Amino acid sequence: MRQKANISTGNIKEDAKLNFCIAMAYETNKNYLKSIKFYKNFFFISRNKEDKVGMALASNRISILYVKLHKYEKSIEFHINNINLSESENKFSGNYNLGIIYRNLN
Repeated sequence: MRQKANISTGNIKEDAKLNFCIAMAYETNKNYLKSIKFYKNFFFISRNKEDKVGMALASNRISILYVKLHKYEKSIEFHINNINLSESENKFSGNYNLGIIYRNLN
């Protein structure tokens, strides 16, 4: 509710958590466009905190939602972003998902 009214909690960590939780709720209800908006907010907060794990997580969630919306080029963009932000041991899912998208495009 606070984010919808553009009110900050005053705590960047809480703002990140709030945006992530709102995004998950919208995703659960299949409102993917609104979910993407809040995952992007989460991404930018994570970037401001220099939190690569948060940025990678946001990129991953956004890319999956773009697949559900059949916006494959946007999904590829965010999967690549996810892979670039992830530590080597966490790159598998991004590469795997990217492979699925390329396979479906052909």
